[in-house]
Amino acid sequence: MSIPVFETFEVSRLLLVVLLHFVWQATFICLIVAIARSAIHPKHFQLRYIISVLGLVSIVGCTIATSGYYSLNESAMASLVPIDGNASTSIADAQANESFLVELESQFLSVFGWFDSNRAVWLGCWAIGFLLLVGRLSWSLFYCIQLRRSRVPLPAHLQTLADTIRKKLNITRNVVVASSMKVSQAVATGIIKPVVLIPASWITELPVSAIEAVLAHELAHVKRWDLWINMLQRTAETVFF
Repeated sequence: MSIPVFETFEVSRLLLVVLLHFVWQATFICLIVAIARSAIHPKHFQLRYIISVLGLVSIVGCTIATSGYYSLNESAMASLVPIDGNASTSIADAQANESFLVELESQFLSVFGWFDSNRAVWLGCWAIGFLLLVGRLSWSLFYCIQLRRSRVPLPAHLQTLADTIRKKLNITRNVVVASSMKVSQAVATGIIKPVVLIPASWITELPVSAIEAVLAHELAHVKRWDLWINMLQRTAETVFF
């Protein structure tokens, strides 16, 4: 049995080759990031964080570049011909004296040929996982919208405190700081119009100094654009899971 949408359009082969390249690209980049982070002392947490972000951006960038390369290069797509075991052996023999990169390409074509012969099955499994994670991401976005709608303005003295912290952190964006009955801990949400929420009970239960520390922590996430990084990570997880 075959899935028509995967057998009819050439885009299915492009998707398959991009996913296969993603496996080794992500593995290589994660290895480099792990080595770099292990070489840096934990006290330099900001540098370690930057390296992790660069790794994530590199993975996404490599995937986009791979997709663009095979989309715009017809000869590259035409070279992705399924290779059976005998053909793989003959190619390996014929290229015995060629460079390592040529041998590596030959091995990739062999692997691709095996996956391509069962393309509908593999992409069908990927599509199921993708749709499930899209549902999870959609639910998370819906929940964030509900949290934003549940916000209640802070008392005047806490709002003044939040504005003071925002100015100290040199945050020029308009960030709404409020309380909510729907959160049990402080959260920052929203990539276009960020909102910081603290539990409404904290207003009466915690000292002002504790609330100040919490607000400074959450506003620091906004300043570092962590919400955008988190969205990029969740999107990458959804596409590649």
